Amino acid sequence: MNRNLLIIVVIIVSLLSGCVEEKSTETIKQTKTENDSKESDNIKGYEIKNATLVQFKVAEQEFEIVPVFEPHLEYVQKLRENPDANHSELYISTVIEPFRKEAYSEDRGLWLKDMLTGAINIEKLNESIILLDENYEHISNLIKESIEKSAKLLPSGKKTIYLFPFNPDQSLSISTMNGVAGFATEQLIVLQIAPQKYKEELIPYTMAHEYYHTVYFEKYKTQQRDLIDYVLSEGRADSFANLIYPNMNIPWIAEVPQEDVKTIWN
Repeated sequence: MNRNLLIIVVIIVSLLSGCVEEKSTETIKQTKTENDSKESDNIKGYEIKNATLVQFKVAEQEFEIVPVFEPHLEYVQKLRENPDANHSELYISTVIEPFRKEAYSEDRGLWLKDMLTGAINIEKLNESIILLDENYEHISNLIKESIEKSAKLLPSGKKTIYLFPFNPDQSLSISTMNGVAGFATEQLIVLQIAPQKYKEELIPYTMAHEYYHTVYFEKYKTQQRDLIDYVLSEGRADSFANLIYPNMNIPWIAEVPQEDVKTIWN
């Protein structure tokens, strides 16, 4: 009886060991497949999986969120294939010019080539695009939430939001702006995000700030603007954003220490 019991126990243990081994093998295979997929994304070129055009309305006001990821991936791939290429010229021809003509028209927005520059660290840029694509739904929802609140408070015309990866070479700007920056003209907003290092709450705040600029620029588009007007408009944009998102710690509106004030004036 004891011998039979021992045989049964041995058989059960063997079966369980086989199951564990099979499960472990499957886990290893799955992990290897995921790693191979990520490695393939880095070598052959990542394909956008989630980031697509988002259209929505607030009352009768129309909005679009446009990810500018594909041109950046093309830029990355071209530099991988030809590392000696002039990255600045390549970025202008691959990313800036197509974007400028789509967003501004043939003869406007010529200043973009000086404001938006191509990354030298293309692997970090590639990583940024992958992360932005993976988190695109969440990011676009943050943008929509802010736009809905802003447009209800200050209605205007149709606006388009273009989403760019932050140039990873600009580490100081990324650190200073907590990974989120933007600029605006009458009809559009360009939002730059460094997905490896950004504060989520700054996305809706920045959107509200830039949305105010679009309304202001649209209303006073024929007005000549000087430095004083620029400074005042920045203050008004932050006041507007603060109405929607109060009590936020915003890096660019922190009070300047007195010793720095003296240095500036002297």
